[in-house]
Amino acid sequence: ERFRWVFTEECWRRSLGVFYKAKPPELAGQVLSKLLYGAAPMPDTVVTDDADAGEACSKLTAGAAAEATNEASLVMGGARLQNSSKPSASQRLSAKEFEEFASYKLGLLSKARATKLQGRYSKGGPIVSGLMSADAQYKERELVSYAGSAAELDRVVRGELDKIAKISAWSRHLYGGCTTGAGFSKPEQYLLMLNALAHHSSSAMKSAVASRSFRSVADFVHRQNTTLPNSTDTGAAWSDGICGDSFKSAVRELTASVHTSYERTRKEKWASQIEAQNELCTAQQLVDAKTPLEFIGRLMTSCPTRGGGVWESLVALLCGADPGTPLLESKVRAILTGKMSIEVSSAAPAGYSSIAAKARHEVIANGTSWIHCPLDRALLLREVVGEEAFLEIETSMRGVSGWVYRESDIPNRHGHCNSHPNPALTRRFDSFAARAERERR
Repeated sequence: ERFRWVFTEECWRRSLGVFYKAKPPELAGQVLSKLLYGAAPMPDTVVTDDADAGEACSKLTAGAAAEATNEASLVMGGARLQNSSKPSASQRLSAKEFEEFASYKLGLLSKARATKLQGRYSKGGPIVSGLMSADAQYKERELVSYAGSAAELDRVVRGELDKIAKISAWSRHLYGGCTTGAGFSKPEQYLLMLNALAHHSSSAMKSAVASRSFRSVADFVHRQNTTLPNSTDTGAAWSDGICGDSFKSAVRELTASVHTSYERTRKEKWASQIEAQNELCTAQQLVDAKTPLEFIGRLMTSCPTRGGGVWESLVALLCGADPGTPLLESKVRAILTGKMSIEVSSAAPAGYSSIAAKARHEVIANGTSWIHCPLDRALLLREVVGEEAFLEIETSMRGVSGWVYRESDIPNRHGHCNSHPNPALTRRFDSFAARAERERR
C-alpha cells in the first residue's frame, strides 16, 4: 500500500517536471498558489455593459484587476481556465484600442484619422490593462481550507492530471491505474498533487532532500495510522477523518517549508515578483487576442523586438497553447517570421488560415525571421500547429538575411555582393532540422 502512494506521487512529480519544462515558472507557481491559497478573489468593482469602461477600470484596485484578469482567462501551459462570462466592457474597449493602434502603425487608416491619432500614439501604444501597480503592498497569504473549497481545489487537481495524462500514459495499467487517481479519494489526490507540484523541478527536489525538509505524503499518512477508505467512500466518516484534524495537520506539515519559502521569496523580491506577474499577464493577453489587429497592436506595444520577459512568456505560452487558442497558427507564424496577415481566409482549412493569406505586414523585429529560435522551442511549436503548417512556415523563413547589397549584384570593394555575401554580416537559414544536424556534428 505504501509503495502505491510513493509510486503515484513520484510519477506525478516527474510528469509535472516534464510538462512545465521550458515554460515560465510563473505558470506552475500560479497553480501551486491555487492549491495553497485558493483562487484569486474577484475585484470589488465589477464592470458592466452599461458602465463607462474607462471610469470603471480606474476604480479597480491594481492587485484586484490583475488577479481578475488572470482568473478570467489563464492558460496553464495548455489547459485553459476561463471565466464563463462574456468579455467585460473594459476588455472590449482595450481590444479596440490595440486594433486602432495596429491600424495606425501599419498605415491602414485615412490621412485625417492618422493625423488625429498621431499625438496620442507618438510616445507608444495603449496602456495594457489588468496589471499590478508597482506600489502594491506585500501581504502574507493564509493557507486555504480544503473543507471550504473542496470543489474548487478538486477542479485544479483534475486539470493538472489532464495535463500530464499523455506523459504518464505508460503507467495507467499499473497498480490499478493509481497514476490516474484511481484508488485515491479526492482529498488524497489533493495532498499528492500538492506535494508533487511543490517539488516538480529537479532543483526544488534536490534542495528539499539536501535540507531534509522533504516529506512524502505516504510517510505522513501511515505515521498517523489513519484509516484510508476506498475510493468510493465519500461519506461523513471520511470527512470527519483525514479531512478533519489529521488532514489539516497533513497539509500544515507538507506545506510548511513550501509556504515559508514561497512567502519569504515574495517578500524579499516583491518588486521583481510584480514585474514577472505583469509580464505573464501581458503575454497571456497576447495569446488570448481574438483578431489579428489586436494581436499586432499588443505585440508592437509590449515586445517590438525579440527579447525581454514578455517575449519569453509569450513564446512559452504558445509552446504549450491549447488547440482552441484564437489564431494560434497565425501567431506562431508571426513570432517565427516577424510578419503577419490581417486577413483571415475563410476558405482555408482550420488552423491553416495564415498559409492562404497573401499580404503580410512586418509586426516584430522589422519583419526578420527568428532563425536563432532554440531547437527545443521549435519542436514544441511544431507540435502545437502541426507538422504540415510548421513546414510551410519553415519554407517561408528560408534564405539569406542580414546585410543588403546593391540590386545590380556588382561586388563592392571587398568583393561581396548578393550572390556572394559577407558571412559575418549575413545569416543563411535552411530549416531547423538542418541546423540541428550541423550542431550535432
